[in-house]
Amino acid sequence: MAYGDFCILDTPTSRTAERDEEPVVQILTSEPIVLKENHFSQVSCRAAPFPTPDVRYLLKEISLVWHLYGGWDFSSSVPGSSPSRSRGVFPITHTPVLTVNFSGGRVGGGLGRNPDVLMEIQLSKVRFQHEVYAAPPGGRDGPERLLSRQVFVVQELEVRDRLASSQINKFLYLYSSKELPRKAHANMLTVRVVHMSVEAEDSPQECCLRVSLMPLRLNIDQDALFFLRDFFCSLATEVELFSPPEEALCVSMKRPAGSDVSCSFSKHSSQDPAPIISMPTQGSANQNGLSESSGKDSEREPASSVFTDQPIFFREFRFTSDVPIRLDYHGKHVAMEQGTFAGIVMGLAQLSCSELTLRRLCYRQGLLGVDRLFSYAINEWLTDIKKNQLPGLLGGVGPIHSVLQLVQGCRDLVWLPIQQYRKDGRIVRGFQRGTASFGTSTAMAALELTNRMVRTIQAAAETAYDMVSPGANGAEDRRLKRYSHHRLAHQPVDLREGVAKAYSVVKEGLTDTALGIIVTATREHEQRGVTGAVGGVLRQLPPAMVKPLIVATEATSNVLGGMRNQIQPDARQEETQKWRLGEE
Repeated sequence: MAYGDFCILDTPTSRTAERDEEPVVQILTSEPIVLKENHFSQVSCRAAPFPTPDVRYLLKEISLVWHLYGGWDFSSSVPGSSPSRSRGVFPITHTPVLTVNFSGGRVGGGLGRNPDVLMEIQLSKVRFQHEVYAAPPGGRDGPERLLSRQVFVVQELEVRDRLASSQINKFLYLYSSKELPRKAHANMLTVRVVHMSVEAEDSPQECCLRVSLMPLRLNIDQDALFFLRDFFCSLATEVELFSPPEEALCVSMKRPAGSDVSCSFSKHSSQDPAPIISMPTQGSANQNGLSESSGKDSEREPASSVFTDQPIFFREFRFTSDVPIRLDYHGKHVAMEQGTFAGIVMGLAQLSCSELTLRRLCYRQGLLGVDRLFSYAINEWLTDIKKNQLPGLLGGVGPIHSVLQLVQGCRDLVWLPIQQYRKDGRIVRGFQRGTASFGTSTAMAALELTNRMVRTIQAAAETAYDMVSPGANGAEDRRLKRYSHHRLAHQPVDLREGVAKAYSVVKEGLTDTALGIIVTATREHEQRGVTGAVGGVLRQLPPAMVKPLIVATEATSNVLGGMRNQIQPDARQEETQKWRLGEE
């Protein structure tokens, strides 16, 4: 058992009635029990028996925030309109900015940067350890020799949506609930890499990779998804991350004795004339950790350089555990450049509480290169999703999730008593569990369906209000939009708070309607007299008749939301993390 892992066993329940007594040890032998001190050896803090490293680099407790902006910092022209407001069309080039927040300041950026298009990637309490192992004094002690080891740990990873066209707050974060609580002292992302050399010393290195990940929660806005796709695609085309430049012209420079540095210039140096400086990997390490060359190393350099140009060979890859993913997706517009079918699906799709699982992987046949590693993992996960997880993915389309909740409650009402009777014979306990599950699931499904219908009526009423309004009124539009934003960002805790918010919404709505009529009548009377005042009041009657419907639906939504959050508090926590709290 590895250090920090525990196996918790539940106490077996008997068929008799439950007794609130302390557990008693049952002795199954007549011989005296002898206690031996230190029978179990002390658990080592290391997960594997690695040797003492020759060189070790350690970084810990570092938090980074990476701001991904739209536009181009080095452009001389100022962006005219926000790409996020023009139906999700983003420029091809983007600006990656890595900001380490020590004082809370913010970098202004260049003229071409678009601040309305922003995504933030935050890594909290990052730890990285790099160890280099020296050759054993007696030569090889086995068929392989450990060369180095890297451990990368992120305690918490978040991707925040800051696009002006989106109301989403957290794009990606750790998912936890009552059924799936977060483990204490658990890291959200852990990557362990071990490099080793097999056979001859000049043979290419082999790598063993292990990745562990905690459950994820995704709130995907279509504009944010397109921005991230375009950003990383443009970044991959401009910077060759995993392969050296082709057709490079190597130029040897004069250097003093004892140093071995080569400089290579690419033939396509019109865009990036910066040289690439490389140092040989073979050589003895001195006290400062730098490599010293000798005559034998220079003779061996052509043979070793052949292997350094090859991609990494992953001898073993493990994705240690299944990762549940809870997904929400909000489509906004049809993007025909993605293809007709894909564009229509991505624009019209609305997913709520869809469930996926990235299953554990273990591959020991070897993979050459990082691209093949990613291709293998993605193909395995996509194949598993298509074969086994389509019901969980499609269960979030429209009101299907609420209908499935209702069906699940009816199923638990019948199945849980049978399951409990087969387990320990307590059929009354089974009826209690089934009734509780049926009541909760049915109530949640009814509230969700009713709330969805109320929101549909509210959207229709807002559209009708915009059609019958006499003219553009920015203050009035902002006041109406505040209802919807207030409902998304500030969820009532329970039914009492829901009723209180509903009362305040109704009071504020009626007051605004009356004040709007009075202000219009007063202004028109001052300008045109009694005839203008009567005409202004008549023009305000159609929107004044529609606005109470908007206020009533908003108040009903608050009451239904308070009832839902009282039954299931995790729903309010998810909504609070999903939507932005500030009013913009």
